[in-house]
Amino acid sequence: MRHKPTEQEGRESLIAHAVEKALEARAAYGDGGVGLGMDSLEVLLNDRKFVRHPVRLAYDAAELESGEFAYPKPVSPDDPSEGFVMYIHPSFEDRHDVIPLLVAYHLVCVNYGEIAGREAAEACGAALCGMEIEPYYQTLCQLADSLK
Repeated sequence: MRHKPTEQEGRESLIAHAVEKALEARAAYGDGGVGLGMDSLEVLLNDRKFVRHPVRLAYDAAELESGEFAYPKPVSPDDPSEGFVMYIHPSFEDRHDVIPLLVAYHLVCVNYGEIAGREAAEACGAALCGMEIEPYYQTLCQLADSLK
């Protein structure tokens, strides 16, 4: 009898694949094999091997909900290949130390769409930034809380 994958197995497979790609991207673009800096983030965003669709950064809170640090809005809701605008709260514009962490969280959504979910975003973002998941998550929470 053939095994029919469960939804949970599908989610786990997606996370494993996303983390594997994040680790490859960190090896290629990380600063000394660790997390990303702003210069390497800009280059990574233009590498279709790791970021499936074009992403442009914009420091504007108009598209953000209260307490939200960033959001990737598709340029065209019907065609993700048109790219995304990654809206980042303007209070982070000069915080080059944290912008890669904020963007990394949302790249899994750019690559895999809404199916990715929070667990995948945390695992992928942490892997890309060279951090363990829990400290990465706590850092994001502190950054989000700083907006209130």
